[in-house]
Amino acid sequence: MLERIKKSLAAKTAAFFLLAAMLPYVLLSLFFFHSSRKALSDEILKGLESSTGLIRDAIDARIFLLRSNAVAWADMDVMKDILTDDVDKRIANVLSGLKEDYDLKGNIYVFNGRGADTDIVVASAKAYINALNKILEPEERAHPQQI
Repeated sequence: MLERIKKSLAAKTAAFFLLAAMLPYVLLSLFFFHSSRKALSDEILKGLESSTGLIRDAIDARIFLLRSNAVAWADMDVMKDILTDDVDKRIANVLSGLKEDYDLKGNIYVFNGRGADTDIVVASAKAYINALNKILEPEERAHPQQI
């Protein structure tokens, strides 16, 4: 076949025009492929940024709502029972009711920290540390007066 093309002027001309027509087609196809790939990538990126922003705003709103609820719950009169370590389980009943009413997935914890010192700032810090220690396992707890 190659020998026939070498001998025939018509075959050479046809091969030349075929190559001349295919070259711009291939170049334009590569250009359009690259530009459409870039445009598609940009649109996907915009969509992901938009979705991420919406999810972030929804999480932020949920956390703000939970914080507002926690602040309101902390001001309830029943929360004063924490000073007596909730002997009659009023706080536990209220919190379990709130968990069901608000359809919360996790648990609600109430801690009462205790600390004694002549300096009120030191006593507050010890009480805060004591409350945080109650979250830890019993063998990991540190006594607030030994800090």
